Amino acid sequence: NRDLKRAQQIDTKTGLANGFALERAMTGANKNPDIAVILFDMNNFGKINKSPDGGHEEGDRMLIRAATILKKVADERNCGARVFRRGEASDEFVILAPHAEAETILHDAEAAVGSKAYRAPDGDEVHVFSISGAISDKFEPKPADIPNKFANADAKLQATKAARKLVDAQGLDHPPSER
Repeated sequence: NRDLKRAQQIDTKTGLANGFALERAMTGANKNPDIAVILFDMNNFGKINKSPDGGHEEGDRMLIRAATILKKVADERNCGARVFRRGEASDEFVILAPHAEAETILHDAEAAVGSKAYRAPDGDEVHVFSISGAISDKFEPKPADIPNKFANADAKLQATKAARKLVDAQGLDHPPSER
């Protein structure tokens, strides 16, 4: 049944395509040098889920807000970009879009999500919620060696998040995302 297949590929919390749909889409994305993987991760999400200002209800609202913003930003580019939530328990999102649009989508998404401060459970520490993103490199596929764009974007995202944590610890402005 077509409706059942579609329902199995939709994340129930955000309404975005889910990890199963992403896995299927990545097969084609890895083979197409013109498609970028833009990977986003919500900063401090786990800590905010446990904070007195946040909690799981606020965490759910943040997931839905981020998903709505990412979908809107991708749709505004009118380039056929597809937006996914990586998994049911994940705070990561993926946009598959033309490389020519990837920088703009990344910048616009980070700016649109912005940041919000939450108190830690002990009440002394403040955690800032924001979103970090990274773009996969452009690869020319070779039939025997199809690149894994997702792994490439993930490695770049981890470097971006590490730099952001260092800057946060020093109380400075956030560095630009690694692109």
